[in-house]
Amino acid sequence: MDARVSRRRVLGWSVGLGAVAAGLVRPFDLPFAEVAEAADDPIPFVSPTADSLANWTLTPETPDRNRITLTPKGIESLGGTPKQVLIPFAKPSPPFDGTLSKMLDVLYEKKVPVKLLLWHYAQKLDVLAQSIAFAEASKFDLVAPMGSEATQNVHDTYLKGALPALSLFTKDPVLQGWVKAYDQGSGTNLAYCSVAVPMDVQIAYMKQLNANIKNIAVMYSSNSQSTIDAQVTPLKAAAVPEGINILDVIVTDDNHPEAELTSQIAKALGQMRATDPDLTASIFWATGTTSVLNSGDLISKLVGKAPVLASYPDMVKEGPGSAVMSVGIEYENVGYLAAASMLDILYGKAKPAEMKIGVISPPDLAISFLKAHEINAQIPFSFFENASYVYDDQGKAVRRRGQVV
Repeated sequence: MDARVSRRRVLGWSVGLGAVAAGLVRPFDLPFAEVAEAADDPIPFVSPTADSLANWTLTPETPDRNRITLTPKGIESLGGTPKQVLIPFAKPSPPFDGTLSKMLDVLYEKKVPVKLLLWHYAQKLDVLAQSIAFAEASKFDLVAPMGSEATQNVHDTYLKGALPALSLFTKDPVLQGWVKAYDQGSGTNLAYCSVAVPMDVQIAYMKQLNANIKNIAVMYSSNSQSTIDAQVTPLKAAAVPEGINILDVIVTDDNHPEAELTSQIAKALGQMRATDPDLTASIFWATGTTSVLNSGDLISKLVGKAPVLASYPDMVKEGPGSAVMSVGIEYENVGYLAAASMLDILYGKAKPAEMKIGVISPPDLAISFLKAHEINAQIPFSFFENASYVYDDQGKAVRRRGQVV
């Protein structure tokens, strides 16, 4: 698999497995509860779309519903013994919803006989260890952590483990020191699908938006080491030689970030005005930290006329509580990439140790012209041409996933 995968290739990926699945039989001895028709019941820690779940049977494995089995409807007609995949979640996060939705769509459309065990271990490493031990004892075929924290935990506790592993969604594994280069394999049992946009690309977009940029306030949680390693530290390394001043807006209470964001953003605005009184050369940059992603409306109110750029598309949305623009990877595309990579491993087409990092290029752009007009920001026409999501000057969606709406 190429280190960087074009959106066109992702959308056209052929993962037809009818012939591949035939004869590839693995024992299935997991003591799942009797399958129940519960596809419309909520999953407490992740929210795939109703349309995606409609094709799957949802079976709670525990009363608290922190262990959920998803089985494609009609699996008995697909032939072969189903593959078994453990998907650990450290915590809920909005990006996981779209990623899992598209994964489910791809796996169902390709008629893959697979059972997915979604296991929310709630940031408890002993529970993660329990889930992996269960997968090993039950002869699972793959461990597939969802999210940067889950990937970090699997990397730290299960590297070179007995089962192959694939990160379905993580920040940059090269910048975190897990892999030496994008076009190299990890040499371990763990392969990666990254949602990272290289920092030189992020800086290039920022400078196209504002060639005279002086200040960047980076918003992140001190509790997210993956964000610090893959976004904050690389931003500082790239920006300082360019003469750009980096200001930290740090959240320490992820469950209640409002007070910290209020005080930290006010402090950053004061520091920006020392060199940029009218804030025409300053930017707030939102990392992929969950507490930041979930605070878009508040951030939009607090920053006033300063532009907010985001690294994830969820922060650009309808209405006034939006970032001006995001440069990131659309979760649906991550879902395509994750499903294709998963199938390559499950059916012997690739080994995690040898797989190059899955990165989609070029990035997906999302633009809010309502916010751009509010702060008198000029959006380059090339950005508009290439944007996957566009919201007009009334804040209404006019383009989604590259299609006019």
